[in-house]
Amino acid sequence: MLARLLSTRHKSGFGQTAKDLVKWTSIICAFSCLFALAKFGVEDELLERAHPTPPTWSWISRWKLRSAQGAEDAEPGLRPNWAAVGANYKALIGRLEDVNGDGHRVRSQLGEDGHIFVEGVGKTGLDISAMPEPWRQGYHQALMGAARAAEHLEFFVRDKTRGFVFPRSVVLGPSNPRPRPVARTSRPPPIEADCEPAFEPPEAFYMKILTTHGFTSRQRLDAALAYADWLHYRGLNESAREVHAWALDIATDKLPGTSEPLIDRSTAILSSEASGLSPNLILAASSIAKHHAQTGNLDAALPIFLSILRAQQSFPPSREPILQNPRLGILDNMKALVLPPPYPQVPSSGDEPATASPANTCAIAGTMLIIGEIIFASDTSNPLDSATPSSNQGFGLSWTRQATDLAESMLREIAPAPAEANSLGSPPHLVTNNTARAEELLDAHAKKRCAECLSAGLRNWQAMLRRFQEAEIKEATKAACQVSQGSNYQDSSGSRFWRGSDKKQEASEGVQSDEQVIAESRDKFNGVWMQEGRKLQQRIVAARRLLRQQDLDRFM
Repeated sequence: MLARLLSTRHKSGFGQTAKDLVKWTSIICAFSCLFALAKFGVEDELLERAHPTPPTWSWISRWKLRSAQGAEDAEPGLRPNWAAVGANYKALIGRLEDVNGDGHRVRSQLGEDGHIFVEGVGKTGLDISAMPEPWRQGYHQALMGAARAAEHLEFFVRDKTRGFVFPRSVVLGPSNPRPRPVARTSRPPPIEADCEPAFEPPEAFYMKILTTHGFTSRQRLDAALAYADWLHYRGLNESAREVHAWALDIATDKLPGTSEPLIDRSTAILSSEASGLSPNLILAASSIAKHHAQTGNLDAALPIFLSILRAQQSFPPSREPILQNPRLGILDNMKALVLPPPYPQVPSSGDEPATASPANTCAIAGTMLIIGEIIFASDTSNPLDSATPSSNQGFGLSWTRQATDLAESMLREIAPAPAEANSLGSPPHLVTNNTARAEELLDAHAKKRCAECLSAGLRNWQAMLRRFQEAEIKEATKAACQVSQGSNYQDSSGSRFWRGSDKKQEASEGVQSDEQVIAESRDKFNGVWMQEGRKLQQRIVAARRLLRQQDLDRFM
């Protein structure tokens, strides 16, 4: 029987079947590999368009940067994997600082082999002045991204035996006698002896930016202000004030010398007579004022914001020529689908005099919004005691109204109408008589700034109105209860005990209880603040529609 099955004909059939199996398996594997490679290429191209990388870098360095930035921009409701983000940024920084790799012209500030080490921080910055501007911009993005990852990984540890990252609160050891239990689906918690910090401290990356030779003033200022915000978050307010003073030195370092000081160094109030204020100086003063407001020192914050508002409103108009935005044809759109997008232009250093622009108008709205919030919060009286606002509360509400109106009107001016876009979806061709605004009308930064101000203004306005509405309803309810119960009305909850009334008896006699009177008052009351609240709801709906049309609904 076995010999019959293993005949020559069956052997040839088995061989052909084996060949077909190998052939089709190879074809399927080849197509699967090609599909995976094509999928990776498309995803990588989409990441490159969303997060452009310097063209002078190697492909691996560019891939690490866009992968880290793409992982940071997680979908709403999902938390980024900060351990993977930090690992990508750290590996990228190592490649950029390697003189045999992408950092072939990076030098130490003390010579070939010299480095400056600071205790608790590590090695300070390098000399990157010989590198091109796109390289330096990407290096700054990598350091700032690593600092953000370090802030999120500050209270995490890495298990050296398994390589996984865990919260410090779940570690088993003498320093944590009551560890937090982990979920059943999670990995077993590590032992303290096998753990090490998950990442370097944030100050290591911030100090590297601040001590690197070759960054612009704006890049160093951004790092200093982010460092100060992190110190404030940790409760180190004295250290945060020192870093803010350092940021003020950076903002004023390259300004031209004038006889009139531009800012009072002790109070951070901008001079009312000075001209030629730079965006860096405005940003540094605004950050100091916000720090005062966050720490409860409203008396010091309000004069700074008022001086900033005065300076923003006096900026001269821009003298840059009109840059028309041409229509894009079919060939241009096809090229845009095939060719990689150009690397964005490196931002300005921030040392030049500030000029008026749509972004500056949105910044004015933001400053007015903060001033209104500070004035409203500085009133110590309780708005629930009276539906009539005090002077400070009225001024705060008025500032908030004006800021919201300004942000909304500017956003409608910046955002082109949907009908202006052509059928190919390219940006509209703008023709304007204002010689300073043709290019700015398509400024995405200005749109984002105005959207943020509009959303925050509507929220603050609604919160302020809600407090006055509650006081207004309280007064109307009290008056209605007095009318329904006569002179025996008392504001105390024990009044029914002294009158000896019973709810069942009142219900049978047709007498309304206090709760029924309050409910009817809420439904039927139509006071001044309630009317304004209904109008505000209509404005919120219209603002959501406007932001949705401009793909900015994430701000509401």
